[in-house]
This record gives sequence, structure tokens and C-alpha cells, in this order.
Amino acid sequence: MGDRLDAIQIDEAQLALIDLEDPLLGLPLLDEGTIVALVLMIGAPKVSELLQLLLDEGASCCRRLHDIDDPVDIKALAHGLKGAAGNMGARALMAAARVLERDAFDRLRRPYLVDLVARVYDRTALAGRLRLAALAEEATPVGA
Repeated sequence: MGDRLDAIQIDEAQLALIDLEDPLLGLPLLDEGTIVALVLMIGAPKVSELLQLLLDEGASCCRRLHDIDDPVDIKALAHGLKGAAGNMGARALMAAARVLERDAFDRLRRPYLVDLVARVYDRTALAGRLRLAALAEEATPVGA
């Protein structure tokens, strides 16, 4: 998994991004309390795996949302993204996906909401990559 981190260098300013609120929704990109609780319950390696899965699946979902026009399919994709985001504490992404799921049949709002989900995903992905790097660093023994 280390190669997926693209050799991200982390400093305190970047780590602060993890706790930032999404500017559009006013919700955390990644809720640190959720991440810490998951690490305590299932361990950092599994949390890293699940977070990477959210990032991979989220990117795929955003591409598919732009490619389809069927509101039933859009609603289903938004529902899945909402659940995955919620499980990992990606609260802003969960909220954006919830609104898209709710309004998938609204032809006027749907394009805006698909774009909103994609924009929130992009910021969540940045925070997620930074958090992945921090988890990898936390798991590395001192002096290794």
C-alpha cells in the first residue's frame, strides 16, 4: 500500500487539513474521532485499507455519476457512497451524497449535486491521502 501514498511528505500544516471543515458544507472532511475509534477497534492497517477503499471507490463513483443519467442508478450510487463515507467519518462527503440520493429525481438540481459530490470528494481524497500517510508513519517503528 505504501506506493499508493505517492510519497506524500506530511507536515503539521498538512495534517491540519484533515480536521478542516468542508467550506461548502461546514462539516469535517474526515472526523478524527471516528478514525481514532476505528484504529482502536480494528487497528491502523485495517483502517488504512478501508480508507484506501473509500478513496478508490469514491473516485470510481464520481466518474460514474458524471457518466449516467438514470436517476435510479444515481440514487443507488449516492446511497452506497453515503454509507461508505459515513463508516469512515467522511462527514462532508456523506452529507453531499445524502442530498444527491434524496434529490436524484430532480432533473434541475441533479447536475449541481453531482458536481458538489465530486468537489467534496476531491477535498476528502486529499485529507484521506494525508491521513493514510499519517497512519503509515504511526505504524512505522521508531528508528526503522
